[in-house]
Amino acid sequence: MNQPIAQLSLQISTYCEQLNEHVDSFTEVNDLIALKKELADKVARFSADEQRLSIGIMGQVKAGKSSFINALLFDGQPILPEAATPKTANLTRITYGEQPRLEVEFYEPHEWQEIEALSAGAGNHPQAKVARELVRLANDNEIDVFAELQKGDRKEFCTEDITGLLGLLNDYTGENGRYTALVKMTHLYLPDHALQGYEVVDTPGMNDPIESRTQKTRDYMSQCDVVFFLSRSSQFLDQPDMELLSQQLPGKGVKRMVLVAGQFDSAILDDGHDQDSLTATTDNLKTRLSRGAATKIHKMAAQREQIHPESAVILRQMTQPIFASTFAHGYANWSREKWTTTMLHVHGELVELARQNWNDYAFTDEDWQHIGNFQALLNAYDLARQDRKTLLQEQQDSIVPGVRQQLQERLRRLLDAVENRHRQLHKGDIRKLQDQQSACETRIRHLERILGQRIDETLHQAKHSSKNCCTKSKAVSGNMRS
Repeated sequence: MNQPIAQLSLQISTYCEQLNEHVDSFTEVNDLIALKKELADKVARFSADEQRLSIGIMGQVKAGKSSFINALLFDGQPILPEAATPKTANLTRITYGEQPRLEVEFYEPHEWQEIEALSAGAGNHPQAKVARELVRLANDNEIDVFAELQKGDRKEFCTEDITGLLGLLNDYTGENGRYTALVKMTHLYLPDHALQGYEVVDTPGMNDPIESRTQKTRDYMSQCDVVFFLSRSSQFLDQPDMELLSQQLPGKGVKRMVLVAGQFDSAILDDGHDQDSLTATTDNLKTRLSRGAATKIHKMAAQREQIHPESAVILRQMTQPIFASTFAHGYANWSREKWTTTMLHVHGELVELARQNWNDYAFTDEDWQHIGNFQALLNAYDLARQDRKTLLQEQQDSIVPGVRQQLQERLRRLLDAVENRHRQLHKGDIRKLQDQQSACETRIRHLERILGQRIDETLHQAKHSSKNCCTKSKAVSGNMRS
């Protein structure tokens, strides 16, 4: 551990020790304790023998993440089952292994109890709906849930070839898989040398009924170096997309973002009735959706500018989306026998649209290649792989300034909480609070004294580090655009 990291680790440890007695009164203290672990995890990552570049795939359920990965890595083989509903949207890591292997991690018994409690409640929020789906799926498969979970929190399966994993993946992550409801996350090892030095992370949305799994998703996203964010072209960057992007893109970690307007075929179906040709349809869609994306992304970047300047730089890389369609890519490159039922249905609708609205126009292979646009995606993916060393070095260089900035933010949130508690105390009924007031004010003064001593120096360090980090990010962004 080099000296700046050692000093920063000691500084955070000192804060944690000084504030530990207040952890029950202020949950923000836990954020400082978590930061200590985050720093240790970052150091451990770059101390490992193999430093893997982590490529994350983000997007809502039904954004087409699994089919995107299947097309990108497996030439369309349905290795990853498509997550048709949030209940099947598990976090999946794909890395190199000498033989095909699947590791499955299950919920802890107490986590399943949380799911059952949430399912039985009256709430109608997304987490409650997912909990009910999970319980229903377990009941439909007549699983003795707690008997299964008592067998252990992990299972491992090895097969002779990749196709041998298909049945297993359907059982544990498929739409109606027997054990899908019990799975927290999966890790897929494949003997593909193109994966050596890399990992691909397929992330679920954030409607998870279990906070520990949601937090694990956030943790993995904070370690991703490159992120492909998939949004359906027909509902491009809608409010749930923007909320997901805001939640999963922390002010740390990610060094490159690629925005993908996926399922472009569905947008053509929606828009084509109002246009007189395929070219007019695609041109209109690309112009309109690109303009809307630029407006939304610039707004989010401006909101993050002051607190996360390096994050704002990364976001602005997303103003030019890649329009793509896995289905169209398949129409051009896969035999008809490999097309799924949904692909066949969409193909028929597109052919009928062209016949009725574009003077009996017939799609060509060149049209499908153009709509699929997978070469642009492959170029972005290959560029990330080529830039592995540079991106990893950027990550390593940003450890200290990034954690310092996080430290300053978390101290500020704690100070805000302390000051708010102080105000509430004085606004309340003093006679009712008399027994508590003296002890509370003593603890508050103690916290204010600690924070007052530290906040200025941390803010100074964070601003200095953020300025350097932002300068580097802008330089890298400039190089990428050139």
